[in-house]
This record gives sequence, C-alpha cells and structure tokens, in this order.
Amino acid sequence: MRILFIGSDAITSAGIERMMQSANLTVTSTASSDDGIDLASLYDYDLLLIDSQTDGMAPIDVVRTLRSDRKSVPVLMLSIAADVDLTVKALAAGADDVLAKPLHCDELLARINAIVRRSHGHAESKIVVGDMVIDTASQTVSISGQRVPLTRREYQILEIMGLRLGSTLTKEMFLDRLYGGMDEPEQKIIDVFMCKVRKKISALSGGADYIDTIWGRGYCLVDPTGGVREAA
Repeated sequence: MRILFIGSDAITSAGIERMMQSANLTVTSTASSDDGIDLASLYDYDLLLIDSQTDGMAPIDVVRTLRSDRKSVPVLMLSIAADVDLTVKALAAGADDVLAKPLHCDELLARINAIVRRSHGHAESKIVVGDMVIDTASQTVSISGQRVPLTRREYQILEIMGLRLGSTLTKEMFLDRLYGGMDEPEQKIIDVFMCKVRKKISALSGGADYIDTIWGRGYCLVDPTGGVREAA
C-alpha cells in the first residue's frame, strides 16, 4: 500500500513515517501542499494523509482542489484536536475521514486500512478468494485454515491483487506500490516473487492456481473454483 503524507510539522512527519514503516506501508512525505497536489496528480497512491499543518494551501483547500480535478484517491485528514466544525468542513470538501491528534498507531493504521478497503469495494478486513483468505488487518494469508508462510513482500503482492480482484496489474504497478520509486529493482523481480508465491500457495491448495499470468500485461488474482466473494 502506498501512502502520500502532506504535512509541514517535522515531529508529526517523522512519527508518521515510523508508523507506516512498522506496518510495511510505503510512504512519501512532503511539507508543501502544492507539491502534494502535483504528486497526487502524477502518481497513483492508495491514500493521501493530510496534516492540519502544511506549507502553502490550507489542508481543506487541498482536498477541494483534488476533488475539483476529479482525483478520487481516498483522503484521511488529521486535526489538531477534536473539532466538529473542521470535521464537517473536511467531509463536505471530499475527505473520507478525519482523525484527531495525538495519533495512536493502531487506530491510524486501522482507519487507513478501512478507508483503502472501502475504496476498492471491500467492507471487511478479510477478502475470500476460493479457499484463500487474505486478512488485511493481521496481514496474513491462509488457505483452508492453514497459514501461508509468506515474506513481507510476498504478502504485499497478494494484498495488492486481493484489493483489486478481477484487475490485471502490471509489473510497473507492483513496483510502484512495493517500492514507491525508492531503490526499485528491475521488473523481473516481480516474476521471481510470483513464482515463489505460487509455489507456497500450491503446497497448501493441492496445486490450485490462484494467480493468472496475462501475457504481455501482468498478473491477476483469480478463484480457481470460478467464484469470488468477500467475507461476511
């Protein structure tokens, strides 16, 4: 999952980066609201996290600008304290949620996960594909109740595909979300990840293939039984 944080407070920015890294999320930070708008226009983020303190345009105006430009990326705004008036204005401007500081890591991550899931049409934390369960809350994957022994990157690969069921994802899209433009390896690393993930899934699924290779385009997560559903 790739997050853009817009905020000029150095302490808050450092704290956000630590929280995101602890949850295996890729985060890009900028103090400038203008730069944030440009980045959101150029790159595909899963969520924008906007602090109450930014350089330049006011946070609510950032949201208004993005929405007026038809940018549908989810937005979570941070406020200095519980402020009903600010919350109402932020939601009216197009923000998806508002969270008051001081921040608690577990709550922040839970809200981020919930907003991103809903933006992809998943109300629950567990995405069920055949006998596979991708739990975005615990960041685990299981098949028929048995946990798949995945590395951090391998889990992220399945989460990215799980949130976008039915969509073919290119290698560029995987690299963008896994590395966020920082020290990106060559595209063939995605083929290596897919090979390892397939083997681990196959060992617990009786050889069932959950990952389709769309030649010349990318990869897609599929249900080998022919149906996809979301956990109730």
